[in-house]
Amino acid sequence: MYLDLIDIFLSLQFAERTGNWKLYLEVLEAMMPVFFAASRYRCSRWLAVHIHEMKELLGTALDVYNEFMAGNFVVRRTMRPFSSVSTDMALEQTLNRDVKTTGGLIGKSNRGNASSRWYLTAHMKAQVSSEMSLMTGQAQHDEHPSTHHSDNKADRERSVSWKSSILKRFKSRVMHILN
Repeated sequence: MYLDLIDIFLSLQFAERTGNWKLYLEVLEAMMPVFFAASRYRCSRWLAVHIHEMKELLGTALDVYNEFMAGNFVVRRTMRPFSSVSTDMALEQTLNRDVKTTGGLIGKSNRGNASSRWYLTAHMKAQVSSEMSLMTGQAQHDEHPSTHHSDNKADRERSVSWKSSILKRFKSRVMHILN
């Protein structure tokens, strides 16, 4: 059961990172029993509605369906492969990050119109912050758009080593159980 949950989680990550719409819907369906088992009835009920509406897009909104099939249901901030994120994660990494950092909204919410002014100008502050990061060299650049940031020989060797180690432990446990 635990490995099934891990598989669902990893499949969801893969679907989002690669922009695979069909896999994304399949994974959402696989998640529904987990929500029921965890007594998250509202989540499971609304997830069922969401899945149904998304499956109906082919007949109700063909242009939206085509965009989603092309991978445009996720946000790509770089052209690197396997770097797409869900829209809520993109908001957390951009706009909400600015709210939670120095100069953000924290501490201003008790001062009357200060929070209103902050919200009205937040997008401009985020733009200035992004431009300053680019100018000072603190922002990520797309120097190698065809590779992932950890796609190098050392990381690949470490990955092979980890996989071998995990498989070795798994095989020894299975043999222990069988004997």
